[in-house]
Amino acid sequence: MPRRYEPVDLSVDPTARALLAEVIARPADDEPRLVIADWLLERSDPRGELIALQCRASSEHDNRITELLKKHQGAWVRAFHVPRAIWDFRRGFIAHGRLDAIGAAAVLDELFRREPIEALSIRGLKTSGAETAAITLGKILAHPALARLRSLSLAQNRLNKEASEALAQAQHFGALEALDLESCALSIASATRLAVSPALSNLRRLSLAFNAIEDRGTEAFARSPHLSQLEELSLQALGLTDASMRALRESRSLDRLRRVLTANPRIRAEGIETLLGAPFAPSLESLSLFMAHDQEPIAAIVAGNAERLAALRFFDFGYVREADVTAVLEFARLPALEKLRLAFHYTLDRSHVETIRARFGNRLQPL
Repeated sequence: MPRRYEPVDLSVDPTARALLAEVIARPADDEPRLVIADWLLERSDPRGELIALQCRASSEHDNRITELLKKHQGAWVRAFHVPRAIWDFRRGFIAHGRLDAIGAAAVLDELFRREPIEALSIRGLKTSGAETAAITLGKILAHPALARLRSLSLAQNRLNKEASEALAQAQHFGALEALDLESCALSIASATRLAVSPALSNLRRLSLAFNAIEDRGTEAFARSPHLSQLEELSLQALGLTDASMRALRESRSLDRLRRVLTANPRIRAEGIETLLGAPFAPSLESLSLFMAHDQEPIAAIVAGNAERLAALRFFDFGYVREADVTAVLEFARLPALEKLRLAFHYTLDRSHVETIRARFGNRLQPL
């Protein structure tokens, strides 16, 4: 019977521990990874081959990488694996872990000791029972190694008042650049509390999508003094009106925004015109207005601001109806446009569909 493979424990061997410390300290650098890969290959450990192949970033090795992960991943994650966990290996080490909340707190010590992980997705926070969402989330957020995290997703967890407060009080978000709070059942009060939290100070990307925080919650984030680094803001389906667009325009912190996603049917043409007058508008690279209310005047407003939107590379307009066609064709005046996402309304004449397709060619991305 073949001997069971036992991976080299990088956290125990003194030489390996020193090499691993370099990998963790320099997560963006391939050099320490390749050094530890050579060390492992000298000991016939297949983890070394995985590190070397993934660092080469060539698709010709995909089959071998898949084979290595299928055969050995279980052994590589044994020390910190919990049921239903999903691990994303990049350049030979775990970069992203998707974990159930209850199990996450118990394995964070081993996970952060052994892997240069930079992204976590936590799911399954409970709103009742012996351990509530606030208690579980508090245990996770209290771990000092979270200071290495660049991305945290709490999407599709119900964050009640207590859990939101635990998030607002997080002490180890110094490196956090992305926070995903999509579909977290945030209340207006919770949004207002989070908006003033210094824990958000390093964020580049923030998703608040699918939370009923309405204008008051959004206005709180627009007023926040802690979002001056923010580059991407997702505001889909928050129940917003033109008031939120005014708040974004008047914000003193959001001048670095490059990507704005808002799909709110109560936003009208005046609100979009207000948004496009914001100080950050000339720097916008991506804009989604899908589901905005007055599509025809909105199309004309965007076309009329083509010179101002000089950096816009991706634009998601939404449904095109007969009355929109002339203005939509003017989107071709957007100087940097690379991708235009449209949905053709079922009433749109076929000839107009073909005209739009011909105008934008491979830049068109139909929904």
